[in-house]
Amino acid sequence: MTKLNLDFDKYEKKGLYLIFNDLSHLELTEDRIDELTEKYWNDPAKIPASVKEAFGFKRCPFCPSQKEGGICDALHPILPFLEIVDRYVSYDPVVAVYKGHRKGLLRVADSKMQDALVYLSTLSLIDFCRSAARYRKYYYGVTPLMSAKETSARIYLNIFWEKKGDKAQIDAFLAEFKQLLKVTAENQIKRLSLICKNDVFVNAIAKAQIVTEFLSLDYDKLLEESFRNIENENKLKYTCEEDQ
Repeated sequence: MTKLNLDFDKYEKKGLYLIFNDLSHLELTEDRIDELTEKYWNDPAKIPASVKEAFGFKRCPFCPSQKEGGICDALHPILPFLEIVDRYVSYDPVVAVYKGHRKGLLRVADSKMQDALVYLSTLSLIDFCRSAARYRKYYYGVTPLMSAKETSARIYLNIFWEKKGDKAQIDAFLAEFKQLLKVTAENQIKRLSLICKNDVFVNAIAKAQIVTEFLSLDYDKLLEESFRNIENENKLKYTCEEDQ
């Protein structure tokens, strides 16, 4: 990866910024998504009418806007960036800069394209999808540079808190949540396969959905085991330091 000198003052808006090896930039901010989506959708040179009318490109049958037709809302954060992203493949290296709501706080990481774009895929499945938007609050505290396991742990703890630790409620909720995300992700992959030239966005959608697969019905036991392992590691660390 090329050595970078980042001007952090340039990253003022909430969103994800990608910097490639050739030093070109891709800005994935919410206002830019809104600005470009309609323009892309209405350009017949971008998406042919035959694709728009294809069965696999339609809204999900359970979508609240299914009768309205038109573009699936979950495609909104993806369409404006297809041409740029299609220049790369899943494992191309990229520097990811994430700016959240907190003033002055940035997260920077070396990444791969498919990992960096999990952020955009999560926006697609959670923030924009009409059916899954009701689950948005459970992603509180999640950032796009977290691993899938870290993300699922945060989501589980948010669910655990809201359900006040009631295992029956948690298990029922997780079963419903995982099933809806599975179906919406599969349908989104079908749409993207009709308009993408390579696998970057398809893989990113799959990785975003995999987060829910970590939310097994035994996740409380997995968390308990993880906490116990961390405690044991800390005890070992302090013991070794005292012996030195």
